[in-house]
Amino acid sequence: MTHYALLAGAGGWFPTTATGGTITTEDIGGIDYRVHTFTTSGTFAIASAGSEAEVEAFLWGGGGGIGGFTDTSGDPGRGGRNGGSGGGGAYARNLGLSINAENLTVCVGGRGGRGVLGSGSNGGAAGAGVDIGGTNYYFGGTGASGTVPFSGGGGGGGGASAIIRGTTGLIVAAGGGGGGGN
Repeated sequence: MTHYALLAGAGGWFPTTATGGTITTEDIGGIDYRVHTFTTSGTFAIASAGSEAEVEAFLWGGGGGIGGFTDTSGDPGRGGRNGGSGGGGAYARNLGLSINAENLTVCVGGRGGRGVLGSGSNGGAAGAGVDIGGTNYYFGGTGASGTVPFSGGGGGGGGASAIIRGTTGLIVAAGGGGGGGN
């Protein structure tokens, strides 16, 4: 996630002041921007929205887990019936997300777990989302269990990434679907 923060020579332009994530400064076209990178969920604390009162946001959802498979040969190294690949997480961007002096929750969607290998096995774990006041938001789905002999579990769905005001998603990048078990 990025937000505008002109560091020098602003001439009456007042930059956004915020904390959260890993903060770096990037030169883009001769202008210095402050970049907040979140690799885990956290808080984007905006002390002052500045004169622009906007941020640029770039998000990627968590990828889905691979589906489980069953080794029909009796030799785990030889394979058997393969599970499907998990889907990639979605990408979303907003180049003019309106902000105030406020705290926004940043949810970094977790990857879905792989389906368990073997006959009649469990599905993969859901990708992580974020807990707000005891309620889960933006978690992926748990993969389906294999229900018959020679059926591996499906992969778990990836969690969505989002910027949240209160409990309302301002921008959301969906998580990828889990791969099917065989």
